[in-house]
Amino acid sequence: KVFVGGLSQSTSKQSLDAYFSQFGNADSFIMLDKATGRSRGFGFVNFTDEAAVQTVLGLQHEVDGTPVTVSAYQPGGGKAGGATSSGSRSDHHHGDSAPGQRPIASREQLK
Repeated sequence: KVFVGGLSQSTSKQSLDAYFSQFGNADSFIMLDKATGRSRGFGFVNFTDEAAVQTVLGLQHEVDGTPVTVSAYQPGGGKAGGATSSGSRSDHHHGDSAPGQRPIASREQLK
């Protein structure tokens, strides 16, 4: 799984899947704002092959005409929004789902 940041508002799950499937079997999800339903500008892509993840991490990417940042997914955060590992998420729910199965998470859960 990789974190993808800097997504355009026009980027959809379909266009993100289409772009990243050139590297292998890709299943993406874009984080949406609960109140507006609009993209929060980042998402995640799951790959079935670790080699695809390593290839993706070694390249620069542009999706829908917008340069994006790609970094290794780290459970518990650290990549979304420059969070620090201060343990500040202890009051949030964070163990109730299988990896890749919940397309909606709060900003706090991703720190």
